[in-house]
Amino acid sequence: MGVIINETDFEEEGFYRIPSDQYSESGLTEAITLHEEAYLSCLLGVELYQLFKDDLSGQVPQDPIYEDIFNPFITEIDDQVIQSEGMKNMVKGFIYWEVMKDRSYVTKESGNHTMDNENAQNLSSYNNAMVSEKRFNRGRRSAMAIQQFICEYPEVYPTYNGKEFIIKYSAIL
Repeated sequence: MGVIINETDFEEEGFYRIPSDQYSESGLTEAITLHEEAYLSCLLGVELYQLFKDDLSGQVPQDPIYEDIFNPFITEIDDQVIQSEGMKNMVKGFIYWEVMKDRSYVTKESGNHTMDNENAQNLSSYNNAMVSEKRFNRGRRSAMAIQQFICEYPEVYPTYNGKEFIIKYSAIL
């Protein structure tokens, strides 16, 4: 069980579903354990992350200042509309990328598939990297929105010291 996500969050139908079948061992538990807190620390900075974590009850923040950045939002700052899909979906996008980026089979709604037709070739991990990068970059947009929101209210979040998330893209050969 993670800080704000669980393995079951990736079983639900939708954009962040990670199918598990005879072709895969998800590595999901390990990815959550290894990466969730690191991503949240980068998002908020170590000190603000610890304050956020201490406020959680049942993986949900209790203080309104943390609810504001945890839940999805759309707001306008300096004549710019910013949108976050919420901290949970942000982390799901990052963890999805960690788990799926190196897989060499097709990920479809019905599960993972290899190409075993004699006229077909296995998909390279490049194709799955592109799919997983979409999830990462969607999470990155939410992270940027959360950080922009926090920067708009420095008196509310004085311990903020977040870091930039670099966009992921597949190398072109």
